[in-house]
Amino acid sequence: MTDSVNLLLTPPDNTRLANLCGAMDENINHIARALSVVIKRRGENFQLSGESAALAADTLRMLYLRADKEVVNDDVRLQLAQQPGSAPVVGKNNPAAASKPGAARNEAQKVYWEKINRSAITLCTGPAGTGKTHIAVAAALRLLRGAGAARRLVLSRPVVEAGGERLGFLPGDMEQKINPYLRPLYEVLYQLQGKSAIERRIAAGEIEILPLAFMRGLTLNNTVLILDEAQNTTPAQMRMLLTRLGENSKIIITGDTSQSDLPALPICGLTDAAERLAKVSGIALHHFQLADIVRSPLVRDILKAYDNT
Repeated sequence: MTDSVNLLLTPPDNTRLANLCGAMDENINHIARALSVVIKRRGENFQLSGESAALAADTLRMLYLRADKEVVNDDVRLQLAQQPGSAPVVGKNNPAAASKPGAARNEAQKVYWEKINRSAITLCTGPAGTGKTHIAVAAALRLLRGAGAARRLVLSRPVVEAGGERLGFLPGDMEQKINPYLRPLYEVLYQLQGKSAIERRIAAGEIEILPLAFMRGLTLNNTVLILDEAQNTTPAQMRMLLTRLGENSKIIITGDTSQSDLPALPICGLTDAAERLAKVSGIALHHFQLADIVRSPLVRDILKAYDNT
């Protein structure tokens, strides 16, 4: 069933409308494409149709409030990411979702997204290429100043060198030293919202990227925290992180337990936490399978070959 929404933007203001719509209605067209809706406009009256018509109307309403100045493409993308709601799922009934950054690309990713929305803590495991980090960041960005009113997104990884490599001395200040370890998180953020928009949000303090070692002593209120590469944590580190949870906050933990760079540990923090917390209310566990890999079909074949040796 197709939803239909009639939206009247008030107070009427031609300058605001021009800023909202953009040159040749490029902002309106962007919203229509991103949410797979049809938008028709006559002055300040908008008629929207499609399954996400209500979401598109909320997006237009919020952008109109800030349209006293020009609304640029990054503003539209940022507002779309902030809107609450489930991820669109690629499929026969929604092929357009394939081009949307952050869209769930299979049923397993959709279930993962839903667990994040309804749980205070979500632990996600699975092989490379299943979208563990990508979906976590996309869901967190929608929660940021969305329905959950989270005011901050904190992304973290253990600062551990891959496969026992030793990089030696790294030049620069602390931020420059840890940046190579956290680069994958930056890449996901840039892909979802664009580099300039993310840099503005980092400068405003809405998004912080911190190594795990900096978490001790923090209380995370009104915050979404993502810990990536959690297979490289010790049980003590995981306990420390989980107890950072404060009011109106969520923690999302991701990792691939087959790729630990701490082989001397009898059990990694992620595996230990999943076993201890499996029956705790408010905590969700999610595990991706090889069949859920979306990065490339060849990745699945590579992992199968290594697992069979």
